[in-house]
Amino acid sequence: MKKKKKTLLDIIEFLSNIISIIVTLALIILILIILILIYINFHK
Repeated sequence: MKKKKKTLLDIIEFLSNIISIIVTLALIILILIILILIYINFHK
């Protein structure tokens, strides 16, 4: 029982790490898209 709980916590920790990485990448991509759109609008 104790081991199962440990592995469950490990899985939750692992998933939260993956989610935080995905969120960080999504924010970077969003910022890049906004910068590209601003650049395109200023160079029309």
